Amino acid sequence: MEIKQDRGKVCKFISATLTYIPTHCAVCGMKNEHFSVIKNGTQTSRITLPLTGVHRTFLLLKKQRFFCKSCS
Repeated sequence: MEIKQDRGKVCKFISATLTYIPTHCAVCGMKNEHFSVIKNGTQTSRITLPLTGVHRTFLLLKKQRFFCKSCS
């Protein structure tokens, strides 16, 4: 947890990572056999959490991105 200034106000930032091994492609439905769906970097999302105490709180969530070799 970090406390930083954001737009002139003191805020709390909590960092987290979401990753998993997919069972199939979300677009074409191809099963993940023989590494047909691979990890392709992360994307960071800034999510506003309910007010806790005095400071605004944000969740910096790194979400795993995937690449399907069959449908690109």
